[in-house]
Amino acid sequence: MWLWVASLGAVSLTAQENGQPRLAREELAEAQARHIASAMQLDDSTSRKLIDTYCRFQREVWSLGPRTGRSGARGAHKDADRAIRDRMARSQQLLDLRVKYFDEYRKFLTAEQVARLYLLEHEIMERLSRKAEQGGRGK
Repeated sequence: MWLWVASLGAVSLTAQENGQPRLAREELAEAQARHIASAMQLDDSTSRKLIDTYCRFQREVWSLGPRTGRSGARGAHKDADRAIRDRMARSQQLLDLRVKYFDEYRKFLTAEQVARLYLLEHEIMERLSRKAEQGGRGK
């Protein structure tokens, strides 16, 4: 479950059919945060805190680098071992970030609001993943 957070950095968005250029990932993260804040009906001050915190979280996820592929697990024993250990290390790094930012969100959101934030974020990621699979077609 923790890995879906990292998919934002891995999702490759194609240009939209209407000719609009794709958003930079920083712009996309801010747009996602604004959407979440709006859906949660937060006041202006809390919305600003959420947007800032969400964007900082995304930047830290991106700083971990791209996700490693799963193809290494099909190779030699030594390669499979290394690939599995690398994926576990990344999963732990992502979990550590989730814990850190849960504490950050809890400074200005209730636990229920954080749960709603995660749900909305998950829905966005699923939608982006579906769009990427469809080659950017549809909404």
